[in-house]
Amino acid sequence: MNVTPFQEFIDFVQCEDKITACLRSQDLIQRDLARLEEEKKAQSLLSEKEHALVRSLRKQIDAYELENSSLQNQKKSIEKKLEHVANPKEYSSLQGEYVQVTKSLAAVEEKMMAAWESFEKEQEHLKNFEKIDTELHVSFGARDKMLREHL
Repeated sequence: MNVTPFQEFIDFVQCEDKITACLRSQDLIQRDLARLEEEKKAQSLLSEKEHALVRSLRKQIDAYELENSSLQNQKKSIEKKLEHVANPKEYSSLQGEYVQVTKSLAAVEEKMMAAWESFEKEQEHLKNFEKIDTELHVSFGARDKMLREHL
């Protein structure tokens, strides 16, 4: 069988077409890998935001608890002073302080309870988010492996 120059040219063109198709395929896989990396980074950033929100709410609760403790101590101090009052004017002044501290204490307790509710809701949301996040990481790993095998 004699191979003609025309047949060699046709074989060359077909080979070039296959190489071009492979290069296009490789380029698409590279783009998919880049997109996958962007998705991983976005998911990681979202995860960090979720965790930061929970930490922030916990810090807020701690601040309210500290304020609550301080007001409780103030209230006890005023109660002790009220037991040893010397005159009606001092009693009236301490009674006014006591009422103010009691109101402040009630307001802080209300804020603290609201913060705890938000914290618990966000913790539940974070728990669900982490399940989905784990599933996404598994999916990312599988997609990454598949793309790298085709590369």
